[in-house]
Amino acid sequence: AEGLMDTAIADYLDEDDVGMAADSRANKELKDFPSLEVVSCAGVRTKDEFEALKSLDAEGTGVIDTTEGANYLLTFLTGWGAEVAMRAIAEEVYWAQEDAQSVVDYDEDRGYAWYSILNYTVAETRCREFYQEKLIWRTAIGKDEKDFTYNRVYWNNTEVSEEDQYCILGFLVVVAVDATVCHMEITPATSVSNPTAAWLTQTGLENEMPWTDLGLDGAGQVVAVSDTGIDRDNCYFWDSVSDVGPNHRKIVSYNAYADDSDEEWGHGTHTSCTIAGKRATNGIQESSGAADGIAPKSRISFLDIGTASGSLTTPSDNELLSTGRPEAKIHSASWGAHSINYYSSQAKNFDTFLYDNDDFL
Repeated sequence: AEGLMDTAIADYLDEDDVGMAADSRANKELKDFPSLEVVSCAGVRTKDEFEALKSLDAEGTGVIDTTEGANYLLTFLTGWGAEVAMRAIAEEVYWAQEDAQSVVDYDEDRGYAWYSILNYTVAETRCREFYQEKLIWRTAIGKDEKDFTYNRVYWNNTEVSEEDQYCILGFLVVVAVDATVCHMEITPATSVSNPTAAWLTQTGLENEMPWTDLGLDGAGQVVAVSDTGIDRDNCYFWDSVSDVGPNHRKIVSYNAYADDSDEEWGHGTHTSCTIAGKRATNGIQESSGAADGIAPKSRISFLDIGTASGSLTTPSDNELLSTGRPEAKIHSASWGAHSINYYSSQAKNFDTFLYDNDDFL
């Protein structure tokens, strides 16, 4: 088996094919790409193999992100060659066995499809460029040869062809049946989602905001918020001319009930921005920002209930809900006692306040 594998590795990746097109990726953000975590089993490398891998870590960070390291792993994980990969698929994966129907009620075409994918991606060299140009590797090599090796493989899917889709499927299958891999998990690309709040609450269709288009943008409205605080120097609330009060750009009042900041926790700044944030980088002139709120022209009357330790302390329910009244018709309270699963006295007090103030939500 070792001889077959060595031959397959040598045939699959020529020594001249080590370029990873690093220059073409220099300006790309890895967070924008989907990724796969591949954990190589503890003890699968010899001491010499571990030292060879470690030698690629010139800066001693424990993480390899060089073209050489990427190609080392590409060879290690996808350099099986047709014979070894096909044998593994046939023996290890039930839906590729000839007797798949006896294992589970799947159509025979399922096994055939995977054989076809592997013929396309492994048995031939069509995907070599894809693996070298569009897979980006970051590897934590572990402390010694007995340790696990954690690989994060990013797929540059800026432009995806039909051939690329076959290549990524083949890559996933080969990694999945590699006996030296103990774990693999696909993780989606992550990004902040606050910019979607405005259109989600209006239509659910990306960037379609008919209420805003008609001028319903919160102008002239005050929203009361009780939370951990507001960072008043944040560009979505900053006013370089007026202090907090009736003339302030975004905050008409600030009741420092618990303290007078949000530097440690930031929750209140986030929730207030989701409601009414509007960017003004110089504190005067407003411009569109990625985190503009649902009602960007509204303003905030704020009750600070967040302590420095991260806990919350609240005044009486009537005082809390009276924040910003009578101008404030809406109160946002993104907090609660999650351990209570019954109709509490506070819930009763909130309902009574709503009943007595039919202009309030």
